[in-house]
Amino acid sequence: MSLSERSFLLRPDIRLLPNGAAISVLLGDEIAGDLVLAHDQAAALHDLSHAETGLSNEISILKWLVKRGHKESCAQSVLDTLVETGLAVRYTASIDAEKAAYIGTWTSHVDAVAGLLAASRVALVDLGDSGNNLAHELSGWGIRVETVSGGLHSREWKLDEPGQQPSLVIAVNTDSVDAEARTRWCMDHGVSLLTIRDGGDIMEVGPVFIQGVTPCPHCKSNPIECVKPERAPVWNYNPLLSNGFIALLVVDCLAERPGSDIPFLRHRLDAVGNLIESYSAYRNPRCPVCSRLNQFPENAVIHV
Repeated sequence: MSLSERSFLLRPDIRLLPNGAAISVLLGDEIAGDLVLAHDQAAALHDLSHAETGLSNEISILKWLVKRGHKESCAQSVLDTLVETGLAVRYTASIDAEKAAYIGTWTSHVDAVAGLLAASRVALVDLGDSGNNLAHELSGWGIRVETVSGGLHSREWKLDEPGQQPSLVIAVNTDSVDAEARTRWCMDHGVSLLTIRDGGDIMEVGPVFIQGVTPCPHCKSNPIECVKPERAPVWNYNPLLSNGFIALLVVDCLAERPGSDIPFLRHRLDAVGNLIESYSAYRNPRCPVCSRLNQFPENAVIHV
């Protein structure tokens, strides 16, 4: 693979500052560590940290550094060091720099994550017009999206056929029989489910339902569910404005982002898509839909 085909990106969440013979790496306002480099490497890295925008692939960055008087071997060693230390990423995937940067904050294997997302399939079920923007957001990550109407059993979409089942179903939660049937379909097929609760002024998203791990949309009666915070003032809610956050939640879920608890929390968003807060949600041990205990009497002794 030629260098011209390989993109190179410094992580946008870090800053590099000269510190005597070293280069300090700042994560936010905190010093995360120091890079001790040879004098010529430190000079090349200093120039790179102040490089002009528009340098997106590795060969253009090398040429730019050479024009500024750095040896090509020195410039290449600096780029290699940045990748090896997790301060930059190389990738060939067809995603924009902003998305690559997000992945790069938690792994240097951008191409592997992009490949995992490209192999995923998400079904947006009965979201209507409000699903169009979300579909566009997810497609921008390379995720295959099916906008499904008529429910998961619709023959038109053939979701019951082998190889056609989605990795994740996203739907608006309701208390209808259809919603319960949808949850049971996901359980029967081993498919994760993300529900969006539109309260008119505030939207609740998540957690992603994984059978036996996280609460399903019907675990409402759990007595140990965290107390919900007081409701925010009424907004003129537009569900299309919150899809950026939902897309990131989906990416974390499908990519199995290490250490991320975003898919497993319940989130409240305001009218302009700002995250108000996130809080834990718990399984109802006697949920009528997802728990096997609901078939036993309340005080039954169960031997396993």
